[in-house]
Amino acid sequence: MHYRIVTPQHIGAANILRDTLAWMKEDRSLQADRARLSKAYCSPAKYPLLDGAPLPTTVSEASCEVC
Repeated sequence: MHYRIVTPQHIGAANILRDTLAWMKEDRSLQADRARLSKAYCSPAKYPLLDGAPLPTTVSEASCEVC
């Protein structure tokens, strides 16, 4: 699945997004995270599969005690 960020039309929101992305691009810890994720993405065979993991289930809306 791929996602794309679309720049908002509102000038203030667009400025916040631009500044945040610029900050993230310069942050060393985020650069390291991205390098690790890219490495994992490019070689998925190195990592264990989820064989035997429980399958997702649907939760009904009525199951919430607070609601």
